[in-house]
Amino acid sequence: MTRIIGILSGKGGVGKTTTAINLGASTLDFGREVIVVDGDLGTSNLALQLGLVHFPATIQDLLKGDVDLFHAIYIHESGLRIIPASISLRYLEAESEKLRDLFTRLNSMVFVDSPPGLDRQVLSIMEACDEALIVTNPNISAVTDALKTVSVARDMGKKITGVVVNRYEGGKFDLSLEEISEMFEEEILGVVPESKDVKKSQFLRTPLVKLSPLSPVSLAYKEIAAKILGVDYRKPRFAFLRRLVRF
Repeated sequence: MTRIIGILSGKGGVGKTTTAINLGASTLDFGREVIVVDGDLGTSNLALQLGLVHFPATIQDLLKGDVDLFHAIYIHESGLRIIPASISLRYLEAESEKLRDLFTRLNSMVFVDSPPGLDRQVLSIMEACDEALIVTNPNISAVTDALKTVSVARDMGKKITGVVVNRYEGGKFDLSLEEISEMFEEEILGVVPESKDVKKSQFLRTPLVKLSPLSPVSLAYKEIAAKILGVDYRKPRFAFLRRLVRF
């Protein structure tokens, strides 16, 4: 059964693409069928983060009916399947009905990496998804913009899967997790710590959960994916020590 989850924020730069990639890879680790779709038709970078630069067929081609579905699905060396978006500006909007039809045909768990903001493109993606997973950083501007996204998603009747607090340090300039939870009135599904490991994985064009599965960030994404899938998951014991031995 297809389950379509939009990865949304409101503010750009909070880590939606990193979240989509690593939740996709985590879902794959749990033995589930999954496809990550780049829904950002204007400033796409999902494929680039995975080192895929040559892709003659994209989501834009699918929406226009120029190619069949099989030719637009690419398999990363990690095993993660993605549908990229073109980096050109030749097709910047899509109707929600066409997006919904495309996502449904994928017949698997689908994570859609949405662009930031609340323009027509984002609204079309939101309309085409079953659920909204909200990603925010623990600062007031990111949370405020994400709150607007939650409000719109609720008005559309979309299920809020939960809130992911990304790049969390717990410093005095961060909102506390209690404050964030109260502001959203939604479950904080997971907290992803700030880490240089993320930049390393982006440089190496590999999902962090595959590159360094015992890192705190990877374990956080595994926990989030497990909650979304409804599977039992416990962090490995002595993960920190095991990570030191591995490296």
